Amino acid sequence: MVGGAWARFLSAMYAPALIARVGARWSIALSMLLLTFTMALAPVCAVAGAGGDVVCADGIGARVSGVAMNTSLMEQVPQHFMGRVQNTFISLGTFLQVTLGLAVGWIASRVSLTAGFG
Repeated sequence: MVGGAWARFLSAMYAPALIARVGARWSIALSMLLLTFTMALAPVCAVAGAGGDVVCADGIGARVSGVAMNTSLMEQVPQHFMGRVQNTFISLGTFLQVTLGLAVGWIASRVSLTAGFG
């Protein structure tokens, strides 16, 4: 968990350079691909060191995709709507985190950890 937080922190420094180099769409696609593989590997990592590396890669993918999505969204929204759009996304994102967190926790505890990650 700590490794993922550090990876997210450090990747926020080079995410803008990656987005400028390959564009927001490709950055989102590549980071989502990285997130897909790391989330699929996380529950089946048998070695603790490999699990930490997977969590770090997951943090990198999450940060780059978040920065790229916010950047592309703010480029499309007129300036006088930016605050409203950001507040709406933050509210909906918080609601989704709470509800999906409860749902994933229930699935992970009742079905299996792998199903929870899936």
